[in-house]
Amino acid sequence: MVRFVKYLTKISQFHNRKVHFCNQAAIKYMQFLLNVQSKKSLIVRMKTKFSRRKVDEIRR
Repeated sequence: MVRFVKYLTKISQFHNRKVHFCNQAAIKYMQFLLNVQSKKSLIVRMKTKFSRRKVDEIRR
């Protein structure tokens, strides 16, 4: 019985570690996606600003 309990606690510890690792990976992935998203929007903003300037220059 004691052995069985030890076995169970080992499994749960391993499982917790695995879950923790998965959570960390998910968090890292989400941060990466957010980063990419913000960079993309920045690039888009810069492009729109640039194109607006060009249009203004052409209108003059």
